Amino acid sequence: MKHAYLFTFLLALLLGRPVALRAQALTDDTRQQLDYLFAPLDKTQVPTGFLIEYGLPLAPLDPFNGTLTDSSLTNPAGFRFLYASAYSARASGSNPLPTLQTLNARVEAATATAGTAIPLLVQRIDYATVRPDAFDLNLLSYQNGQIYDVPERTKSPYLLRTLFAAAPARATAPTGDVSFMFQPDLHIQSGGGTVQALRIDFGDGRGYVAAAWNQPVTASYATAGTKRIKVRVTYASQQYTISNSTSPIQQAAPQALPSYESHFDIEVAQPAVACTTCRYAVPGSVIDIDPVPGVHSGAKVSIRYGGSHTQLIRPFIVVEGYDKHFIAPAISPENYDVSKFLEEIEIANGFNFRDALDNTGEYDLVFIDFTNGTDDLLRNAVIFEDVLDRVETLKVVNPATNQREDNVVMGMSMGGLISRYKLAEITKAGRPTHTRLLLLQDSPQRGANVPLGLQATIRQANFPLGSSTTADMIPALKQALLLLDEPATRQMLVHRATDATGGFEANSFLDGAYRGMVTFSATGAQPTYRVVAASQGSQCNQILFGSYTELFHADGRLFLSPFPLISRYSYETQVIVNALPSGGQSRRVSYMQLKRRLRLLGFIYRSTTTSVSYACPSGLLAWDGVSPAGGTEPVSGTPGGLNKPFGGSFLIFLDATLNVAAVERFSFVPTASGLDAEIINQASLFGSYSNGVAPVSRLQVAAFVAQESYQANGTTYFNQPT
Repeated sequence: MKHAYLFTFLLALLLGRPVALRAQALTDDTRQQLDYLFAPLDKTQVPTGFLIEYGLPLAPLDPFNGTLTDSSLTNPAGFRFLYASAYSARASGSNPLPTLQTLNARVEAATATAGTAIPLLVQRIDYATVRPDAFDLNLLSYQNGQIYDVPERTKSPYLLRTLFAAAPARATAPTGDVSFMFQPDLHIQSGGGTVQALRIDFGDGRGYVAAAWNQPVTASYATAGTKRIKVRVTYASQQYTISNSTSPIQQAAPQALPSYESHFDIEVAQPAVACTTCRYAVPGSVIDIDPVPGVHSGAKVSIRYGGSHTQLIRPFIVVEGYDKHFIAPAISPENYDVSKFLEEIEIANGFNFRDALDNTGEYDLVFIDFTNGTDDLLRNAVIFEDVLDRVETLKVVNPATNQREDNVVMGMSMGGLISRYKLAEITKAGRPTHTRLLLLQDSPQRGANVPLGLQATIRQANFPLGSSTTADMIPALKQALLLLDEPATRQMLVHRATDATGGFEANSFLDGAYRGMVTFSATGAQPTYRVVAASQGSQCNQILFGSYTELFHADGRLFLSPFPLISRYSYETQVIVNALPSGGQSRRVSYMQLKRRLRLLGFIYRSTTTSVSYACPSGLLAWDGVSPAGGTEPVSGTPGGLNKPFGGSFLIFLDATLNVAAVERFSFVPTASGLDAEIINQASLFGSYSNGVAPVSRLQVAAFVAQESYQANGTTYFNQPT
């Protein structure tokens, strides 16, 4: 079933930097070292006011000069690293460039209004760099750790350069119809004159296609895969000249119109092939539930009729699980909708749930797609009740039985928490639920788990760099941090790391408001529906790994840059992440040591070493290696995970030579949690749940299914309740 859970990319972001406790000091030290190094210079002599050696060397600017090379390929994070490098290089006068935070806000606003078009980010910035022979020619001098102007020098020690780069707001497209849009407030410029022409080459044989501001330009690809996009912008000429003395720079006469090029890749997804003969292939009606401020964020409800139905007769209501797309499109580019649900439940060589829904009872599928799939569970529960009411209005009498059918509700993962809570609330309020069966599919009834060490490391990955942070530069990291603090995350995770250095929060929702609602007293109202929990995990206590296992161990060299092969800013690093220990011990679950190496002007070197660790509090059960339900999450991103070069689509700022050892997966939803067993100790957490009974811990559901069919003594058995 659906693995729409948390943070499949966690390790992709954890290696950027030591924790917030020390990160500020390290970043300030870099800025202070640069300020001290260049303090004696008369910075008013720097052409354009930007001196690249004075800025934080987050990414090398020289390959991005408007000429296409293998080294000048950009991406959304790389664009931001380049921009932050240029922004921090302002040596004199006020900075004419907007902050990176302002630029990011513009990108978010543009994305929200561009429809299916992908906004393009463009930067053209003139800057100065120190001549490579400036010290040999006695134009500058280096004394006692500082750089000085040389009086009466015969020429300027600076050369003029131009940074040009373009990148998409997102690097994925869900279909072969791909549109881009130039927008003026996403075109950042310092120098170069006004824009004269905008062009895009989609690599589809048409060459460069003319574009205009705020107008989408489209290409249609017949195949999926990586597409190389080129961008060309032509400007009215504006150049600077440099005096041979220490006098100010002068503006040159206009030259021929210069054009600058940049290129990037975009991943075009394989469009789903509509199956015209499959069950539920014909779209039925769609109900758009508009958001209600202060109440909920809205939803899209899709109805697909079963059998020969043309009206709603036997509703099978599916409540979707944790869907990251709304909050984190850089991590989850596509929304999980009814089409993806149908694809996942159709198995050609196994049990085909898609066909069974129709064959068994001609169920009518009602799929709830929440606008914000990580919103507060109780807000989305309001939507679920709205859908129940709408279904009851639309439902007609079953002509085969001459009766109105009660609903079957299937709550997937988080959706199981939402539906169970609301059905109980309706029951206790004395209202009918019109529901006969609630299926909890891999639903974390006792909590979901992301190892504390992994949570801590993603917190540690965000640290200041000048006036920006790594989260400002890496959209996936920024969105990962948002996900860690989303309401649904806090309500589902059994425990959370609230900061990078030991902050901790235990789940209070599941054993509090949630448990109080779904538990019925013997004397109060009783549910008229049956609750069955299903888990796709191991019923026989097949653990993933032992307590305090090293989930992740990395040693080697990495670059804080999306361009590792040409970066000049690197770290020697050691990163260790452990699973939770047994016996409720308080032990270190994450450790980082990084040694920064910075090279300037070919002969000036700086280095700083720092380390940090995160220890779990005492009294925790060892959740990480528990026998999982349907929810496991990858750790390494590489099958097998052991002693392999670390790679993956999210590792945009790590050098490929980093050596990594990692376990392949951790348990996101333990079987006991998926089956709503009382997890009172390690034995109940790791217990065996088989043959329809729970030998270790009492279940809070009427029945359960813990695993698919299995063979024994030549007979096929299903773990179903009697």
